[in-house]
Amino acid sequence: MDDLFLGIDVGTTATKTLLINQSGEVITLAQQRYEIIPSHNTWVEQDPEDWWDAVVKTVRKVVRGDETKKRIKGISLSTQGGTLIPVDLEGKPLRKAITWLDQRAGKQGKSLEEKFGGDFFYSRTGYKPHSGLPLLYICWLKDNEPKVFEKTNKFLFVNDYIIYKLTGKYYTDPSNASITMLYNLKLRDWDERLLQIASISRQKLSGIKDSGVPIGKLTNLAAKTINLSQDVIVSSGGHDQYCSSLGSGAFGDGNCLVSCGTAWVLLFSRDRAIFDAKSNIIPGRHVIKDKWGAMATISCGGVVMEWFKNNFIGSYINNNKKKGDNIYDLYNKKAKDIPAGSNNLLFFPHFIGSTAPTWQSSAKGGVIGLTLSHTKYDIFKSIMEGLGFEVLWNIEVIKDLGISIKRIKMIGGATKSNLWSQIIADITGERIFVPFATEAACLGAAILAGVGGGVFKTPEEGFEKLQIKEKEIIPSQDNVSKYRKLFKVYKETFWKLQDSYRGLR
Repeated sequence: MDDLFLGIDVGTTATKTLLINQSGEVITLAQQRYEIIPSHNTWVEQDPEDWWDAVVKTVRKVVRGDETKKRIKGISLSTQGGTLIPVDLEGKPLRKAITWLDQRAGKQGKSLEEKFGGDFFYSRTGYKPHSGLPLLYICWLKDNEPKVFEKTNKFLFVNDYIIYKLTGKYYTDPSNASITMLYNLKLRDWDERLLQIASISRQKLSGIKDSGVPIGKLTNLAAKTINLSQDVIVSSGGHDQYCSSLGSGAFGDGNCLVSCGTAWVLLFSRDRAIFDAKSNIIPGRHVIKDKWGAMATISCGGVVMEWFKNNFIGSYINNNKKKGDNIYDLYNKKAKDIPAGSNNLLFFPHFIGSTAPTWQSSAKGGVIGLTLSHTKYDIFKSIMEGLGFEVLWNIEVIKDLGISIKRIKMIGGATKSNLWSQIIADITGERIFVPFATEAACLGAAILAGVGGGVFKTPEEGFEKLQIKEKEIIPSQDNVSKYRKLFKVYKETFWKLQDSYRGLR
């Protein structure tokens, strides 16, 4: 019988575990959600034990029966990137994790940019020192929680924290290391100068192993906890967006992944790294060896729709709990009849500042153009369009760098809405391909587990085994024309609002 492999995606709001066989057939999937912990206006934390608890429970759900257990040969991980967990000598967290959504380190980022210049950091890491990511969080801990800083044995990220829980070993992968501001992309190693700036040694970080390379077997404790054999091989995984690129097949040169999760991410696959400090496009190591990504992040994506649901339609949900009810189906149906432009509304999804391509930390979210005649359905559709305009803005920047886009693949929560997928096609003017496989990050991780287990020679071969079908969405030319005019207004309005936002600090 075929060997089985587990792909575990430890995301920002949930962990999902997928079981596949060596023929690429998806066997089963389990999911467990958990909370993010916002506080102090700009702080966003999580409890690392919630991730581990979700890993344990989802693995146990998909592995049922002794026969299935015996056939499982490998595990690999897809994880959120840019989240920091300081741990003690026993690998136990010394505090809550500081997530990639956190904005507390603005003072440290500004200080480093004034001292060294943004290009100093970008030329090494692909990032400028804005208010997030582990280098700045480490500097913040040193300034604000010195006891935690001094007690820290290792500064971990989500992937190597879970890998340690599984194997007792400290290893990360290049795609996750790329999102720490501590990794030199050109040298393909931790950057000694950046370690000095963070006041830490190399020994405070995990070792680095390429994605798909075996790390070790499960510890006795881990095997008992997740109910697997100690012989299961854990292989180096990848950042969730890069795993999604692999799992969706969006990894050839010129392919663009639009990943619609808590954040929305555009990932352009490349055969070489592209550095362009003016564009703010982020280069990074891919989970496929010798491939690169150019990434643009829209930090508030799906989380904005979650905010809308909680604040505008929560009462409907509470009063309509019949099995099978889906509030989004109703809103999609209502919004479908609203013309392009949401009856002259513009929505800006910058709830924690704008990220790529504008990077304005003082920017705020907003709905512009409201009148007494507007409805909640107009606002609902304007949210879809606002995120669509952000996608187009980043695509324009990429094209200005001379990067051609041959194929756009869209994955994630927004693809459950035919309307939203169509809006993205209409705003970008590009054909959109939506894979029928819904959990691309899990699939990518499972493929890497198969590579580490010696079943697939390469990640590309593993993807070909999946034989994933897609649906194609053709843009409406009438709407393309309307949205291009609105997009110009969207950009102009964004910049006009910035002075007002600075006054709200």
